[in-house]
Amino acid sequence: MNTISRLRYGVIGAVSLLAASSLTTAAQAAVTDKDMKVVAKAISFVENGPKGTVDVAVVTDGGASKADADTAVSLASGAGLTATVVAPAALSSTAAKVVFIPAGMNGSFDAIFSAASAKKLITISNAGDCTAAQKCAISVKSDPAVDITVSKSASAATGVAFGSAFSMMIKEVP
Repeated sequence: MNTISRLRYGVIGAVSLLAASSLTTAAQAAVTDKDMKVVAKAISFVENGPKGTVDVAVVTDGGASKADADTAVSLASGAGLTATVVAPAALSSTAAKVVFIPAGMNGSFDAIFSAASAKKLITISNAGDCTAAQKCAISVKSDPAVDITVSKSASAATGVAFGSAFSMMIKEVP
């Protein structure tokens, strides 16, 4: 095989890998019915947390996260939650006790967490980078398997504590 053929195959392979990687990332970021059911279950383990049908503020800035926010709202009732879409600036006036931050809101993590922690709201996301940034108390992922991550510092800042049974099902980060 000559150099040009090797280069062509290398470029084709790199483009294919990049395309597959992009599709996988997009699929992981989309909010699913199972994600929302895991969110509801995680909320049930919060000590002194909200009970019954829980009101959730789904935050979006109207950008790329808008579709995920709308999906989360439509799937919430199937998980025993009620949800409304709110802008980050409206969190200070929400009656919800839980804030769901869909993937794609990275640029707003600080503002959302500031408002949520001031009101001691439970912050949950389907984006693992939210707990890694210590801006969400909980992140959930349900595909290919259920994975729940808890940020100790975000939980402490929002006054969220969990029952001991929950600690056996989660991964904790600082």
